[in-house]
Amino acid sequence: MSHNIKQIQKPKPLKIYGRSHYACTRCKLSKLKCSGEKPACSNCKNINKSDECIYPSKDRKIVIMESDLNKLHEKVQELENTIEVLQKHDIDTPNNNFNLKFCQFFFENTFENFEIQLYLLKKCLNNMPEKSYSLILIEKVYCTYNQEFYLIDLNEVNQLVDKVYELAHQFSNQLEINIEITQMSLCYFFILIAFGEQLLNISSNITGSTEELINSYPGIEYYQYAEHLFRLTRRNNDMTFVQCAILLGLYSANLARYTTVGNYFGVAARSAVSQGYHRHREHSSQCSSASEQVKATNEKIKRLWWTVFVIDTTWCTKTVHFQYTDTDVNLPCENIYDLGDFFDLNTLELNVHLTKYVAKFIRLIFGPNIRTFSINYINTDDFNQNQQLKNIKLGQFIITIPPINHPHNQTIININPRFKSNHSSEL
Repeated sequence: MSHNIKQIQKPKPLKIYGRSHYACTRCKLSKLKCSGEKPACSNCKNINKSDECIYPSKDRKIVIMESDLNKLHEKVQELENTIEVLQKHDIDTPNNNFNLKFCQFFFENTFENFEIQLYLLKKCLNNMPEKSYSLILIEKVYCTYNQEFYLIDLNEVNQLVDKVYELAHQFSNQLEINIEITQMSLCYFFILIAFGEQLLNISSNITGSTEELINSYPGIEYYQYAEHLFRLTRRNNDMTFVQCAILLGLYSANLARYTTVGNYFGVAARSAVSQGYHRHREHSSQCSSASEQVKATNEKIKRLWWTVFVIDTTWCTKTVHFQYTDTDVNLPCENIYDLGDFFDLNTLELNVHLTKYVAKFIRLIFGPNIRTFSINYINTDDFNQNQQLKNIKLGQFIITIPPINHPHNQTIININPRFKSNHSSEL
């Protein structure tokens, strides 16, 4: 179909019902005869008020030829068909190279509506920051949290950054996509740079204006990309999924979105438990390369679980999701396997021991202490009602006590109210 569409000509009406033209608002208010010229009438031009010459929009009845009406319908139909073809061409043609194999690997779900998600992917790849800028942001997150929380493996993140920018390069130059990267990995990349901007208190805001740049939250644009890329409908919730949930929660915590924080940390904790990160894992005594890989993975899982435990207990507080006694995984400094990343295991273990007492105190303060396993437990309302009935009965009993005949009757009268108040408070 040819894209050189001719300009639509306005049909000339055969007959116009009503006035041939309307007066502008200034002439109408001044009750002057308006010439009806556009864009400004002669009266407004004479007093240099051309910019204030405004004609009201009123609908008029006109008569046109049926052939002119049919031409308009044909031209509108042609334009609608052209738009539909261009939209389908933009999604399905090999120019974008998002073939079915790449989509199934990237989105991971076979039932995914790729056309809807591809728009989000294109939006993310078109708004990528400079690679050097991204590395600075990731380095800031690593230096800030490497001493206490296991949220970044620097070697793996550097490889991920290379893959993300290679994917963006292939997409922008319409090359064949041959990068193996998942939607969750791209989410991990965007939440890292969003959190880095928040920690540095800077904002790039590529798509916004200067005014929006001043008034925007640092990293909010990249956070929104990560938030939309983070999907709960996944078959396997790996360590990247848990780390994404934690980082999304930490970013939301700095925005005082505490409900969102509880949701993300709850997802991270439940996902870690569902994968068995809180349970002890046996190490093989063999020295093969496969067993070494298993040991390295178990060390990462151990660090990540205690990171989840500390963050979830500290930020979500009441009530604590998991107790220290619910786990049997090794502590951070037990059976250490050196990953060569200079992570401070001692600080993480100190945080664990501090957090287990925090969790105990929180449960003692905010826990449901009155409720028991018995179905006949006494709740707070019943306890208050019983106490009030006892006070009423005590008052009625004191009223029925007869007076005592004693020469020092005044002293007895002074003592009785004190006796009444003291015993009322005790009972």
